Formats: sequence, C-alpha cells, structure tokens
Amino acid sequence: MVVLAKFIRLQQAVLAMQAAAEAQDWDRFVLLQEDYLQIAADLPQQTALAVSESEQAQLAVVMQQTQAALNVVLPLAQARHAMLAGELAGVHNAGKLNRTYQP
Repeated sequence: MVVLAKFIRLQQAVLAMQAAAEAQDWDRFVLLQEDYLQIAADLPQQTALAVSESEQAQLAVVMQQTQAALNVVLPLAQARHAMLAGELAGVHNAGKLNRTYQP
C-alpha cells in the first residue's frame, strides 16, 4: 500500500497542477510543480516496485489518470512558456532600441 499511496500523491499533485494551469494561475502552478518534483523523486524505481496483485489494477488506473492529466498540462505549460519567451524577446529588443537611440 505504501507504493500505491506514493503514486496517488503524485496523481493528486498532477491534478492540482492541471487545475492551476487551466485557471491560468501560473504562480500556483509553479509552487505545485515543486511539490510534484519532490514526490516524483521519492518514487521507487520501476524494478523495485513491490505491489500486491490486489493493488496492481488500482495502480494501473492511477498511472493512466496521472498520464492523462499530464497530457493536458503539457500543452498548457508549453503555450505559457512560448508566450513568456515572446514577451522576454520583446523586452530585450526594446532594451536594445533604448540603448541605441538614447542620447
């Protein structure tokens, strides 16, 4: 049950990240992402998974749902990244223009 509980915690973190991304709450998303990374780092290696037969089906469902949420989060985060990169490039170009044309 310990292994399954860790994957359920991961699933909950991803679902929270998904909710934050869908709400465009990127500050919360970043905080949740830190939690997600800590939880993921604590997961056992695939070769070390010791899951009872009764938990295997439940673990498979949890992992499928986690992957589905990640499939939603990734495009939203990539779009946000692209938007921020565009804004940063605009600020950088404005700075260069200011330096060039300022007396």
